[in-house]
Amino acid sequence: MHRLRNEQGSALMMAVIILFITLGLGTALMMTADGQKASASNQQNGENAYSMAEAALNAQIYSLSVKWPTATNAPSPGSSPDLGYPTSCNAASNGASYCPSTSDLAAYPSNTQTCPANTPGDAWNPGPVRSSWTTYVRDAGTAGSAQQQFFNDATEESALPYNSSYTQPGSNYLWVRAVGTVNCKTVAVVAEVSMQTLALNFPQMVLNADSFAVTNHGNKTILDTQGVSSTISQISVRCGGVAYTPPPPSSCATYYKSTQISPSDPTQASTWANPPAPSPTLNATQLAAVKTLAQQNGTYFSGCPGSSANLAGSPVYIEGGAGCTVNLGSENSLSSPGFLVLVNGAISMGANSTYYGVIYALNQGNLSTPVVSLGGTSTVVGGIDADGAASLNLGSSGNGLDCGDHKCGDLEFDAAAFNSIVGFGGADETPNSFRVLPANQ
Repeated sequence: MHRLRNEQGSALMMAVIILFITLGLGTALMMTADGQKASASNQQNGENAYSMAEAALNAQIYSLSVKWPTATNAPSPGSSPDLGYPTSCNAASNGASYCPSTSDLAAYPSNTQTCPANTPGDAWNPGPVRSSWTTYVRDAGTAGSAQQQFFNDATEESALPYNSSYTQPGSNYLWVRAVGTVNCKTVAVVAEVSMQTLALNFPQMVLNADSFAVTNHGNKTILDTQGVSSTISQISVRCGGVAYTPPPPSSCATYYKSTQISPSDPTQASTWANPPAPSPTLNATQLAAVKTLAQQNGTYFSGCPGSSANLAGSPVYIEGGAGCTVNLGSENSLSSPGFLVLVNGAISMGANSTYYGVIYALNQGNLSTPVVSLGGTSTVVGGIDADGAASLNLGSSGNGLDCGDHKCGDLEFDAAAFNSIVGFGGADETPNSFRVLPANQ
């Protein structure tokens, strides 16, 4: 009984029991902390991957705002002006063919880390998963179509990597998909992007030049300052920069009857812009926007176009050259006027051709002879603008369009034609089109 009442050694048993309990709790806490750390690391990698994908998307949109894909380019990069977009862009592209450059995404470097097999990655790229960014530009179809309104993974993955239907009105839409992978965590985002145009400040005058000449001696209307418009246009004549009180002298405004300029009265000062519009009409930045837009819709000519060239559209940009004469036929329509820019050379119209729109001759060849000549029974419905010291030859037929009881003239004003004078204004993300894609898209 004495030995049974002996309590020596019980403290050791209690200590062992408490130790095991403490070890169990410590192990559980360590496992919980380790799980929390892994979860936090995974979440952080996901946030970093999202940030990389969003940054790549914004960089690609910026590249599109610098140069929109042309209507005629191929799926792989071509040569200017048909600088097509590749199937995809990544760090290795480094700005090629208007992909984002590595400097645009310097905060998100790629590396050679290869993730374990079966790691979910870019659904459009079955290759090894590595820390990197990738962007995809895809045609979004015409405005109002299902392809333009809703992103469909299966449709867009195989769609052309450029805006193939640009020449159709209202079809300036692209889907941009961007993927970011950080520490084997991948996030894909998508947004719709549309091309923007910029209205240019262009004087709305039926004629703006240094001088003009009419060769008809009769009573025919040659220069119609109202034409098909409800308003009447002024006439701008610079006369070599020599100051004059309107009307201008006959040396820079040659006509033989006051009725040849109608319905304005050429003897009245109000018929003439005072002071006349300055030269050049568009500055270098504005011209670059027009040229870019023409390149993108396939209406850019690096030299002097042949007689069979299609010169319809807005804008048409012709570089021309010394001795270049553009033979302009019937182009555009009253409801769809054009804008034709000739950098260097002259324009000649003959027979019974009619051009609807505005003709702008930059006259960079510094010609003092006519840069636009209307022969035969040709007509311009819109306006003519010429820079420098060059003149305009308005012809003598007085034919033009039929305005009821009389002919309208060889050059007729159309105020609506000046609405088509626009340039490339960049690219913009369509509101509410951005979203994070599921892993399989």
